[in-house]
Amino acid sequence: MSCADASPLASRTASYRRSYQASEVLSVTIVVAAAAQAVLFAVFLARTIILRPFSDMISWIDVYLQARQQHGGLLEYLWAPNNEHHMPIIRLLTALDISTFHASGVPFVIAATTALVAAALLIFRELYRDRHLTGPLRLLALLGPMLLLTSAAAVDCSIPITSVYPLALVCVIAALVLFDGEAERTRLTDAGSVVVGLARGAAPRWLFAIAAVGASYGLAYARPVVGRI
Repeated sequence: MSCADASPLASRTASYRRSYQASEVLSVTIVVAAAAQAVLFAVFLARTIILRPFSDMISWIDVYLQARQQHGGLLEYLWAPNNEHHMPIIRLLTALDISTFHASGVPFVIAATTALVAAALLIFRELYRDRHLTGPLRLLALLGPMLLLTSAAAVDCSIPITSVYPLALVCVIAALVLFDGEAERTRLTDAGSVVVGLARGAAPRWLFAIAAVGASYGLAYARPVVGRI
């Protein structure tokens, strides 16, 4: 190999080495920042936690106590409308809270925090598996959970009446991951890719199940609204 051929090769090797080292530094920085944010999230959640009933929680407790006095069935209580909404998960948490945790709100905080962490892990998993991120750059996937675990999200977990938001969020993210499909990892970044994911990736039985649940909820929401018109 001539000196003229060796010089460009050495230059490319040195450039690659510098690029790899810069990627490692960036990855370490992101890991440290993500760890710091997780700690701050936990601290903020602990400092803002409310473990006593207030606002909407009082009405939830009242509905549960009335249902228990009337000796109604559990399914009837869970599915009874709350204005134009149906909130079986919230009512189940309310029943657990009153019967076991003395109306402290602990089940709401646990459920909301678990849902938010699960949503963050789903986002991290999808970004980490992206084929465009290789080597140390795969840790850029931590940016997804970092955007989710904010102080506002901590308040949604620490205040029982706002636990509905993390619970809804994890369902939405799980649905997007489901639509993404296993055969072809289409990234769901816009409405068109959602359609592609539905057409190519999601199994028909899951699409049928989602459609059935959506139709059931639509009818359930429509009944009390139509009844008041």
